[in-house]
Amino acid sequence: MIGVLFIFISFCAMIQINQINAVVDVDRCTTIAAALGAGTEGPMATHTSDCSSCDFRIAKVPARSWPKGSMRPLYEYRGEYPATVSPNRGETWSPDNLEGTPEQIKGWGNESKITGYIPQVEHTFGLYESGYGIMNEHQVGIGESTCAGKLWAPPTTAGGKAMIEVREMSRIALERSRSAREAVRVMGDLATKYGFYGAGTLSILLKEYIYIFYRYFVSNYIII
Repeated sequence: MIGVLFIFISFCAMIQINQINAVVDVDRCTTIAAALGAGTEGPMATHTSDCSSCDFRIAKVPARSWPKGSMRPLYEYRGEYPATVSPNRGETWSPDNLEGTPEQIKGWGNESKITGYIPQVEHTFGLYESGYGIMNEHQVGIGESTCAGKLWAPPTTAGGKAMIEVREMSRIALERSRSAREAVRVMGDLATKYGFYGAGTLSILLKEYIYIFYRYFVSNYIII
């Protein structure tokens, strides 16, 4: 391990609470961050993808150079299988890699629902991702935690104007960033410009430091 230990833990958990003959399913992701000096390998972060029915595949997205004028699609959030269907994000998310009945595969189509497009950069870095971005070739790592949001905006696919949520933000940050600070800036700028829906807290780390990124409503973000 060079400079940073990043632990990504994916597991499926469902808690059933019986109260007045009601059953409540509780899914809550958690990230744990340890600063420099708390361990022997530098800072580290964990992410429990705590979900009862999510797509837990881990994908390797290769580095790639893009033609001038290319646009990057923003995919609508989907937790269950297949979380992402894309011809441009490596073998795992490829429509050719789908498993299911002929009817299911036909229904999933060749690409996930798209909320909008943003200009693509000239070169994107290689990375690992699952439900969220994990780590890129420059050792920028990300963990995600569930959190609440008091204000809510619907995505373009549901009649709203918002185009991006926390999973796509984490993936784009790893595609475009060489440092944790740069990742925070990329995500904040994208969410502010294109509109954010959903809620989530991200731990972003690189070698000597960790940032906690909390996206709390449509036009502001906090960096700690």
